[in-house]
Amino acid sequence: MKKWAACASFISTCSVAVFCVTASLSLAERIVAKDTPLRGDMEVDHGERVMANRLVGIGPSQYGHYITRANINGVKVAALIDTGASVVALSYEDAERAGLNPLRLKFDRRVRTANGIANAAPVTLSQVVVEGILVKNVEGMVMRKGAMRGTLLGMSFLRRLQGFRLEHGTLYLED
Repeated sequence: MKKWAACASFISTCSVAVFCVTASLSLAERIVAKDTPLRGDMEVDHGERVMANRLVGIGPSQYGHYITRANINGVKVAALIDTGASVVALSYEDAERAGLNPLRLKFDRRVRTANGIANAAPVTLSQVVVEGILVKNVEGMVMRKGAMRGTLLGMSFLRRLQGFRLEHGTLYLED
């Protein structure tokens, strides 16, 4: 009988140890997650899919600009986040890569840029994704060939977020 009691005590002790290790790992994951942007879907116990709020931090480049990788219409492009730009502005080359076919666009809109007045073609971007944050049907402009290098993520994307803020040198985007 003492043998069974000792065995039961040992099994109970092992179960508590496994539970404690598992609980510690879970707590550590939550502590790390507290300082980590939330990304993706979460699965809740009863099987529903719930979209998690995402808070994404983007640090400045060596020149103080906020540059990120954006996925526009399924194509990855480098993009400068620009709160002074009214819309998402794509270079001619990025527009080609994103399947917008600039040869068929009408460059009939006059826009004011940092380099002066230029002609641009209005477009609607089916989707813009930045660090897992998806915004659909985003107003944009395609610039004439050679008018601009790269893409600007302007207010037509940013105003569709829950918010954005600059804090301690990091630009935070929230959906």
